[in-house]
Amino acid sequence: MKQPKENLKLNPKIIKSAFDYEIEARDKTIEVLMDRIECESEDRDQAYVLFASNIALERKVNDRTQELSELTEQLRIAKTAAEQNAQARADFLARMSHEIRTPMNGILGAAQLLGHSSITADQRSLLNTISRSGTALLNLINEILDFSKLEAGAIKLHEDEFDYVELVEDVCANLSSLAQKQDIYLVANVPWGDTRKVVLDKPRMEQILVNLIGNAIKFTTRGGITVKASIEVRDQRTGLAICVTDTGSGMSPEFLKNALEPFSQEEGALTREHGGTGLGLSIVSQLLNAMGADLQLESTVDVGTVFTMWIPAKVVGQNEAHPLASLVKGWSAKVILSSGVERETLVQKLRSIGVNAVGVPVTGLLPTQLSDVVNASDIVFVESYLYMPCQEVANGAVKVVCFATLADKIAVELPEGCLALARPSTRRDFEILLSESLHLGSEARSTDCAFNGSGRVLVAEDIEANIFVVTSFLENLGYEVDIANNGLEAIEICKHESYPIIVMDMQLPKVDGLSATRLIRDLEAANGAKPAYIIGLTANAGRESQEACLQAGMNNFLAKPFNFQELSSIIQDIHSMAA
Repeated sequence: MKQPKENLKLNPKIIKSAFDYEIEARDKTIEVLMDRIECESEDRDQAYVLFASNIALERKVNDRTQELSELTEQLRIAKTAAEQNAQARADFLARMSHEIRTPMNGILGAAQLLGHSSITADQRSLLNTISRSGTALLNLINEILDFSKLEAGAIKLHEDEFDYVELVEDVCANLSSLAQKQDIYLVANVPWGDTRKVVLDKPRMEQILVNLIGNAIKFTTRGGITVKASIEVRDQRTGLAICVTDTGSGMSPEFLKNALEPFSQEEGALTREHGGTGLGLSIVSQLLNAMGADLQLESTVDVGTVFTMWIPAKVVGQNEAHPLASLVKGWSAKVILSSGVERETLVQKLRSIGVNAVGVPVTGLLPTQLSDVVNASDIVFVESYLYMPCQEVANGAVKVVCFATLADKIAVELPEGCLALARPSTRRDFEILLSESLHLGSEARSTDCAFNGSGRVLVAEDIEANIFVVTSFLENLGYEVDIANNGLEAIEICKHESYPIIVMDMQLPKVDGLSATRLIRDLEAANGAKPAYIIGLTANAGRESQEACLQAGMNNFLAKPFNFQELSSIIQDIHSMAA
């Protein structure tokens, strides 16, 4: 036992080393604990900061969510208001269209009825002016409605099969009075001998032509406008090629770049004089683009402007000889006109139906030569002031035709009953000239209707002028007519009477035409009666209104204003189906 104590005494270093180790270990433990405490403190600080940040972020998210919710609600309210405004505008335009078209139907219908009566040639020309002016007004109404649809992207193209020669000539004839006021020519250079038809949206094509030709007339004070049209094949595709050329003021290079943009108008005296919205060419461009057409625009200041377009289109029929060709086979004609453009255009039209036509300039034509020129032909077309001199030298076999406007005929005081061809001329005018004036038979005569009906027809209409027009049309077709002045009255009449044909206006008082049609169909089904053929009358020419007529149970429809031929065509179809 003594020995260990002695050993301890003998080893103080060991004792000191153990003590130092214990102190060092304690210090390290304390240091580790302090580090841990510091880390935990930092963690607590970071956790607190993170917690506080989360609270702030959550508050921001809630605030933003609230703002987004309020904004979404505002947008929903604004969208609903915009849709309601758009619908209100559409309803207003439809109502306006109805209010304008309804009296227009009375005007144009009465004019057509007057045209069936015995009137002089001059009165007929004035009557034609009324009809053409009314048609021009309708085109303006359509343009206003279409611009609204273009704004909304609601333009829809439809397919119609039509005679492009008649379309171009009719548009030119409708606008001819405007050209005559400016003392310029307006000619439609189309092949009278082409019997083919094209499949395009006919109302849109008419609108395009009215815009282009009307615009050309505005800015042309000398010379005139030529509208050339023909069927043309490009890249193995058929299409309708149209070129509108004027000799007007032209466009500057700067304006030409933006000529097809909305509201584009070049500054100048003519622009200020004629005004306009600057929308015409933009509408034309958008419609042609929708049709997949090629459009080229060339213009030179003080020279004129050329619009060239090619619209892809299906062509119906073969290019067979026109019926007119058999009537004028072997004929020779002289065209003695002062305007070189009008002279050559009429020559080309006559040649297209087989007439050996030659143009003779008025300038340089001596009075002594007049007899030889006139009597070397079967028919001669002359200026109004040359009619009497040519008539005096012509032998009995030669027909002298005055190529003149109504104003020309009045100014020269031509004799009653003189042969005349309207300026600008149409194929239809030439057919009438041949069939009625030259007495070449009935093949070329344009008859209104060769059908005679019988029985009673119910007409549901509340506008007196339209009642008169529809009743007169039906009576001319051989029918007796009963009248219902509102939809409720039409329903009550149908409870006791049955009609093979009912003409029903869409917008009737008390009960509208669509509702009346549905109730009449219910009556027919309940009674086992034979369904009447119901023809809807709509002042809104849109396809939506036409579809509404059919969905309500109507069999067909007519857009106001309609003419005698359109109504009689439907009546004939009814009897063809019944036969």
